[in-house]
Amino acid sequence: MKILIGFLLALFISSHAYAQTANEIINKGKIISSHNYQKLIMYGVIYKKHLYKCNMSNGYLTCYKPRDGEVIIAP
Repeated sequence: MKILIGFLLALFISSHAYAQTANEIINKGKIISSHNYQKLIMYGVIYKKHLYKCNMSNGYLTCYKPRDGEVIIAP
């Protein structure tokens, strides 16, 4: 019985986990800053009240939440 409850609890918790894709963050979020550096484009984006740093290079887009104190866009 404990195993069944543990299994159901694990399924419930994992069903609420949701990972945003980089495309979703860029398309649905608000771009607050952008900077071009050679072949790299950097964006600062607000999405669902969270700040993301997105980088686009050679057709690849990655987004992540910056660490505390990390500069979003360097002038």
